[in-house]
Amino acid sequence: MENLTTYENFKNTKDNILVIVDVQKSFEKYFPQNYVTELKEYSRKFDRVYQIFDTNKTNKPSYKFPNQVSAVDKRFGHKWFDENTKKNMETFNLNHPFVGQLFNIENRNEYLVYTNNNHKWFYVNERLAKLFRKLEGKNITLVGGAGSLKSTDKKVPNRNQMYQDSECLLDVELALKAFGVKINLEPKFIYSVQTDNSQEISSEIQK
Repeated sequence: MENLTTYENFKNTKDNILVIVDVQKSFEKYFPQNYVTELKEYSRKFDRVYQIFDTNKTNKPSYKFPNQVSAVDKRFGHKWFDENTKKNMETFNLNHPFVGQLFNIENRNEYLVYTNNNHKWFYVNERLAKLFRKLEGKNITLVGGAGSLKSTDKKVPNRNQMYQDSECLLDVELALKAFGVKINLEPKFIYSVQTDNSQEISSEIQK
């Protein structure tokens, strides 16, 4: 058990980096009370903050957080896949990939991560790949939305009750781990399709 890392040891060794996923106005109906305000305050504790935002309904982030270094777009779904990418995906499927397996798209600095989720594959565009490489080997804190009961992190309390139907945060979590990033999930700032603004931010993980 010499490679076991306890939660306390993790807190003492993390690189003071925060990554925020899909905290934007298109999902605000799922935010607990004062979620954005408190997340902005929480961001002040970190030296570097990176934001990853969904481009399904927008082409820019809704918020800028304290100590934010950059905001990187996340492109989801087959509408972004050209014929070359689809051909690569068909080949990768034949190899019976495992969850979290990383594949390089031929002749590009782009990748696919097998998630076996609502979307079977997570697309890592060139901008995301550049960010993930920058974070490789680092200990980061991951927050945002939405979670999933399939997450590999068992430290989050009541996880199976809290996250059932959404996968955005899990897909990013799997992709980060595929690039060698070490992750701590902060449950206070993880929202899901089961949370909303009738709930207090401090109590939403106790459902």
